[in-house]
Amino acid sequence: MINPASIAVLVVDDEYHSSFAFSNYLRSHGFHNIAEFSNYEDTLELTGDMNFDVAVIDIKLPRNKPQTVLSSDEAQLLLGLDLARDLRRRWPHIGLVLISADNQLLKPVRELMKQLGNLGIAYVVKAATRPRDLITAIERVIDQESFIDDSACEPKFSSTAERYLRVLPDHERFWVERGCQNLILLTQPQIDLARLIADGRPFPEIAQIVGLTARAIEGRWETIRNKMFGENSKIPLRHQVLLVKVFILHDLNQ
Repeated sequence: MINPASIAVLVVDDEYHSSFAFSNYLRSHGFHNIAEFSNYEDTLELTGDMNFDVAVIDIKLPRNKPQTVLSSDEAQLLLGLDLARDLRRRWPHIGLVLISADNQLLKPVRELMKQLGNLGIAYVVKAATRPRDLITAIERVIDQESFIDDSACEPKFSSTAERYLRVLPDHERFWVERGCQNLILLTQPQIDLARLIADGRPFPEIAQIVGLTARAIEGRWETIRNKMFGENSKIPLRHQVLLVKVFILHDLNQ
């Protein structure tokens, strides 16, 4: 558990009511070190001498200074994601909670998560977010975990990947689809380890390959399993068989 009083929070949202509601709720739960901004430029220019543990950023942000080339909704979208990149460059360990009223921005968010190493980034949809969910997201990104709101729309698979899903038995399809969609939550070393497990290599052999103990591999596999399929999930397949099918679906979808 984090100590809210020790956490510095940056809130960037051009919608006053949303910004006020988020900040007020955080203060009521012990987060007293909060700075609020409403646009891209002011956030960068006025926070240079500050330090933050986590930033809550609206994906669609306006510019403070007029720009002729960035006036569309798509351009506004880039500002929120660009700000997240800029803040991560300034403070490498800052947790990022990306928020939006639009639940169909998952694809660019996933791309950003991949660029930043899938560490300490959450995406939540405003309309579906309960106040407590915001604190949960903050706690997870501070721990350098990634988190995606269940209400966010998933991108569709390619036609080839969809055909592969349709031939799977019903009891397998759900787990294979979930595992593939949640690969984005893994770091590259975790993906590499999952592929070794999918190859059917026993844990002692994998341990020799990566220079760890078999017990350490078991612990890392448990972390990977929880990220991909959920904690305490009762999966009706051997993990090696399941991972093979997950990676087949992933590769077909590229």
